[in-house]
Amino acid sequence: MTDNLDAAMWAAWQSIESRVLGNDIDLRRRLDRRAKMFQSVPRPLCLAIKASDHRITEMSDHLSDRHDTDKGNETEHDVLLPAHTIKDLCRPVELYWGQAFRKLAGQLGAPRQVPRRLEQRGILRARRIAKLGGQRGLPVPLVDSPVPATAAPDARQWEHYGCEKLLDPGAWGYTAPDKLLAPYWHDLSLRLPDWFAQTLRRQPVFRVHAGHLRFMHWVWLCPQCNRQVNTIYLPLGASDFAAMHNIKLQNDPLRHADSSIKNQKSKIENLPSLACQRCHHIFGLARTPKSISKTWSLLIAHISGGLLFGREVKRPASFSAIRKNKYTGFAAPRPSPRRDELEAYLAHTDFPLTEIARRMGWTYASVNRELHVICKKRHLKANRPTLKRWWSRHPAQSNMLSAA
Repeated sequence: MTDNLDAAMWAAWQSIESRVLGNDIDLRRRLDRRAKMFQSVPRPLCLAIKASDHRITEMSDHLSDRHDTDKGNETEHDVLLPAHTIKDLCRPVELYWGQAFRKLAGQLGAPRQVPRRLEQRGILRARRIAKLGGQRGLPVPLVDSPVPATAAPDARQWEHYGCEKLLDPGAWGYTAPDKLLAPYWHDLSLRLPDWFAQTLRRQPVFRVHAGHLRFMHWVWLCPQCNRQVNTIYLPLGASDFAAMHNIKLQNDPLRHADSSIKNQKSKIENLPSLACQRCHHIFGLARTPKSISKTWSLLIAHISGGLLFGREVKRPASFSAIRKNKYTGFAAPRPSPRRDELEAYLAHTDFPLTEIARRMGWTYASVNRELHVICKKRHLKANRPTLKRWWSRHPAQSNMLSAA
């Protein structure tokens, strides 16, 4: 099985083409899905721009007021995003040997500590050189790889590079999408027409720190729902699978939609605008064991324009279920002697809750709250008589609680 998704879908369509085109019911079911499949776009097939991107501040010509982003003078302002600026902000960032961490952070438009976080998560490897370029202090961190710098570009060592070569500046964690979507994601920003431009509202977010308001980050004001969001999206989606492979479909709803586009004005109206994830119905590609089948079905349905189902295209081994965080198992519960003392009062005495609260130095509300927690841990109804009956049926545990 090849990792070329387009070739795999074309092979799947050739195997069912005669059956689908000869069955009017099956063909109608697939045509009814086509217009709906392009309404929801996968996250990797969208251009994403973060409000706190440092490169937007450097492009001061696109701000309504140059002093609105100065430190200590952050105010709400408008940002003009033409096509060439969006392409620069969404262009993938390449990792190369000897790349300085500070330069990498500038290319991502991220704070200086982001490359160190990427190193901790295993996304990139680092090498630290003391007094590099005459710099004093701590060793200077550089991007490193197990491949020697003198290796040829087509050397076999690059197959075992061990980390991503490209980063996505607009993605959460700056991680690139799956390699299966590389042909669709690498040139996504180049599909944006040069005449596109949009103005967005950007607002600062402050938090109280040491009794003073402190600037934290920027947020976008969604032009459609007026919600404050950290990232704004422009869904471009995948190319039409039927039009790309010259598949003739009668009564195709998308064919009539494409024929109505005759001038530049209609193109502007059909192109989506920058908005939040909720307004564009953008879905993520979850890779958990429970959701991997649904994710594959949604991905195939969108890229094929509704003509193929996920079960008809064999999923490659590279697109398998993965776990982002390492599984550590269930940790042993931490001992709680004060809660055990309260449970002994509740199970083996007839004191009212007010008397128990006085003896333990708690409030009545705290005792009542912990009673609900104890009953929930025992899978019981949250009342004291039920807890007493449970302890009467478990004398061994009752002796252990009394000893504690």
